[in-house]
Order: sequence, then structure tokens, then C-alpha cells
Amino acid sequence: MLRFVVPALLLILFTTLLLQAADDAPVNVDTGEAASEAEVKAPFFPLLPLVLAVEQGDILWSPDWPVEFPPDAFRLRSGRAVSITVTVGDVEYRLRRNSRRQLEEFPVLLEGALEQVRARFGPIGQLWGFVISTDPEIILEFPEYSSGRSFLATFTKDGQVYTVAGEWTEGSFTETWYDGEGEFKGFFQTVLSPEADHRRVIGRVGESENGDVLDLYYYDSFGNVSKLESAAGDFLAIYTAVDKVRYWERHPAALPELWLSLQWDERGLLVRLSGGGPSGEDGSTAAEFMESRYDYTLDSRGNWTERRERKMLRRFGALAAGAGPVIKRVIQYGDP
Repeated sequence: MLRFVVPALLLILFTTLLLQAADDAPVNVDTGEAASEAEVKAPFFPLLPLVLAVEQGDILWSPDWPVEFPPDAFRLRSGRAVSITVTVGDVEYRLRRNSRRQLEEFPVLLEGALEQVRARFGPIGQLWGFVISTDPEIILEFPEYSSGRSFLATFTKDGQVYTVAGEWTEGSFTETWYDGEGEFKGFFQTVLSPEADHRRVIGRVGESENGDVLDLYYYDSFGNVSKLESAAGDFLAIYTAVDKVRYWERHPAALPELWLSLQWDERGLLVRLSGGGPSGEDGSTAAEFMESRYDYTLDSRGNWTERRERKMLRRFGALAAGAGPVIKRVIQYGDP
């Protein structure tokens, strides 16, 4: 297995592309509004995170995920899960592993909304493709796939067909997108750590055919997303442990900023989220203070199966309280 070295030139490229970034049309990740005309014409996103999720049997929380969705929704305090189903309102999000511990089903954030991904496999476990539950569906197929080396994929959505060629270069993985006529449309380049058994992402940059930056991702030493910059806005997170986010900033392109502090107890449960954020339907003014506290129902292994939220918001000196959403989890364990 090749050992990958992070090239200094690629790190310089990250900075250069950021300085050259144009004013892309925004996506509102908080309201899930429809993508702009430009984004419909270029529905690009990197495929490598989907592939790594399948191969490594896990997904990463990202600071552009909705505030209402628990950052530990797919994390357990103890035990190993075959599947976890998270219910928010009347919507279910599922993470499911097969007997090879590959992910068969998991959520991904696309165009401001969490969508469900289903992986398709061949008879000996080789990855054949994905179906993503957008409207209409996205169909991804891999006519060629070599784990850890390269792939050739076709992307189909609403009559649009693209070809994606992915391959390893020195220290990084590059995905190049082409339209149905074979014209170059954009690329993503991901820098990874040298560990062959569990590759960890260090950084990622995407650029369109016009030279516009599609996204720019930074990762911490544990492989968590620490910062991302895209047309949807800028997002930042600071972690105190491998997967416990402690400080979180959201700067969506179409809304005022939101800055949050997260408090976890000794059991590893999120018990308090507080900070400042937008108020009013148009988001034109900022709240002085907002806070959510959480109560849980735990199973026999100490993992939560229900999270109840109590909200408090201080605006112009007055404190208002109310109940937030109840989020439920069904956990199917794969160990005794």
C-alpha cells in the first residue's frame, strides 16, 4: 500500500483558491431552500467521503449540519451498533452496517438538507454505487472501482448525467467531473494522512470549471471537520476529545451568525448548548442569549434512546422558555 505524503504545493493551492473565490450563489442550510440556478447546473459534491464512510463503517458530524440534529446522534457510549435510527419529528435518519461492517445506509448533507444514502454492493462486497434520496433521486454507479486506488463513476439526476474520475496522486485523491459531452466541469482534491489502514482526511478543496471555489474543508488531528468555507457559508468547530464538539460557529450566507458553546457531562451526554443567534423571521436582529438544556432516557448500556429539549431565549432583557423537539433513537446492537 502506498504511503501518502502531504505535498506543500497542495497546501499553497488551498490558500490560492480561497483568495480567488468568486461570489457564489448561497444555499440556506438552515431553511433548506431550493438551490440556485447555478447550483442546479452544477450539482457537484465530492464522492470520496461517501466511499470512505462505506469502507470505514462510520460517518463524521460536520459543523454545517442543522443545529437541531444531535452531534452525537450516531455515537454510542458503549457497545457496537448494527443500526441506529434517529427520528426527528416524522423524519427518520438511519445508519446501518452489513456483516462486513461496511455502511449500507447513512445520512449526508446536500444542498442544505440531510438526505439518506443507500449503498449498493456486489456479491463479494465490492461497491457498486449509491442511491441518494433527493427529489429526484441521485443515482451513482461505479463501472470501475478499486478500493484505495481509483474509481470511475456515473452521476445521474433528473436527466443530467456526469462522469467522475477519481484517482490517487501523491498524498491526495483527485475527483474530476465531466458532463455528458466529456467537457470538464470541476474537481475536488482531498489530502489524506499516510495511515494505510484507516485513512484520515486532512483537507479538501473543490473548484468549478470557471475557477470558483466550491468548498474548502479543514480537519483537526483527529480527522474531525474543524472549518469549512463554501457558497452556503462559513462554519467552524473546536473539539475537546475525539468526537466531542465544544465550540461551534455558524455563518450561513443568507442569515446572521450563530455562535454556540456545548457542555458535555461525565457520561458523555450533551447537557447544555448556549450562545447567541438570530431572532425574528427575517433574522434581522440578534438574540442576546439562547440556551437549550437536554434530558435523556438511557438504555441498559448507557446510550440515550430519547432526548428532550428545554429552550430558553433572552431578548431585550426578557427570558422566554419553551419545549423543544423530542428526538428518539432505536439502536440495534451487534455485540452481546
